[in-house]
Amino acid sequence: MPFKMSCWPELDYFHCCCYSCSLKNATVSLAWIQAIASILQLAWLLVHLVKSEELGQIFEFWKNTLCIENITHLFGFDSRDLCIALVSEASILALCCMLLLYGAHREKPGFMVPYLIVCQLGIGLLVIITAIIGFSEIFRLFIVGLGIIMAGSTLVVIASYLWLVKYSFYRKLIERDRRSRVQKDEVPTEKPTTEQETLA
Repeated sequence: MPFKMSCWPELDYFHCCCYSCSLKNATVSLAWIQAIASILQLAWLLVHLVKSEELGQIFEFWKNTLCIENITHLFGFDSRDLCIALVSEASILALCCMLLLYGAHREKPGFMVPYLIVCQLGIGLLVIITAIIGFSEIFRLFIVGLGIIMAGSTLVVIASYLWLVKYSFYRKLIERDRRSRVQKDEVPTEKPTTEQETLA
């Protein structure tokens, strides 16, 4: 059964400022960018995962600059657990981006479904993380907490729009395939010839 979310509208074109292009071109371009970014992220994490002394320094940097100590304390993560989780996330995202790229380029919507589901879950997780970190910081440092909430909300809006572009292209491919199947199933009815027409 095709993947469908009735609460989301469907776009006809990709619009960005004064630039617009077809949904296919936008989806393929975004898939290339995300695939390359996820592969680079995966390689960077694997390199630093091997170097445990650098891993601790990186984790401390994240804690001090991104205010993630609340998340790590909440779920009981340490630096290595968090890095392994990020490596797993980057691996899954890279695989899903490659499937999205293949599905969009060859116009095979079935290959796009894993990315659409994983990305939707990622957006939901981003909302939860932004709310936890932002509201926990807003009671200590109002400006910092407000900045985190505004930055996280901006990322959610941008990610949602880019996801909607890919979802709209997926739905158009599904609709195209559905119409193609309907046309194939429609057997043209031949008008029965009478005996007089046959003799004539």
